[in-house]
Amino acid sequence: GDGGGGGGGYGTGGTVNRGIVQTEQGSRGVVPIASLNTFTHNWTIQGRITVKSGMRTWRNAKGEGRLFSVDIMDGSCDVRGTFFNEDADRFFTTLQVNKVYRVHGGQLKPANRQFTTTRSDVEITFGRETTFEPLNDALAPKITFNFRPIAEIEQVEPQSVIDVIAVVQEVQPLSSVTAKSGANAGNPIAKRDVTLVDQTGASIRLTLWDDAKDLLHEQSGHPVIALKNVKVGDFNGRSLSHQRGTLVELDPDLPEAHQLRGWYDTAGRNGGFR
Repeated sequence: GDGGGGGGGYGTGGTVNRGIVQTEQGSRGVVPIASLNTFTHNWTIQGRITVKSGMRTWRNAKGEGRLFSVDIMDGSCDVRGTFFNEDADRFFTTLQVNKVYRVHGGQLKPANRQFTTTRSDVEITFGRETTFEPLNDALAPKITFNFRPIAEIEQVEPQSVIDVIAVVQEVQPLSSVTAKSGANAGNPIAKRDVTLVDQTGASIRLTLWDDAKDLLHEQSGHPVIALKNVKVGDFNGRSLSHQRGTLVELDPDLPEAHQLRGWYDTAGRNGGFR
């Protein structure tokens, strides 16, 4: 059996460097995400879900199934964790982006750098024994953005991952492209192109793929959009592409968003953008 899992970490609390995980109440046995490695046993981490993917289906020689993943961040680092099949069903509806959880149980393996944008050296496969306990919002750091003005993106290396905040100038109808490679090769993938503008007078195209295409539609108006971990492409000049690690917030309560809103409503909506 799995055992209770409850008091497992009790005796280890004294070794934890509490300064790294910004938590106090009930942080017994909690370790910083940055300290996880493949030899860590019976760990508990505490952090904010910054990214939650859609539910995906997979097929290979062994059969088929379902999976989704989350990125969890504390004051030290962030880590990717994936749920499969029944575990994916169990957690998919309950876990929420931007909420804080105490997390226990799962297998740690070396991070696959090809697919992971998180900074931890490991990634987690969650299983039957995994628990997510919701916590007070103050018990994990806020998501931080490092916004790049649109005019500067011309100088950014293609394939880089950056943060952008802008106003949605135009939303295109849904379209699709045929996947060239990967599990979906030959199948159509839905996408939506969106034009973003900011005070630099520049505009850029953002492509939303898969589930993200439903975040905006032609009647969305002109919300402010904040993007964390959006990928820079070089299709027809620089462009932006939503990927699985991208966090999207519409009309966020941020100083930059309020400035953009004021600028667009007074001057920007009439501007000519390059």
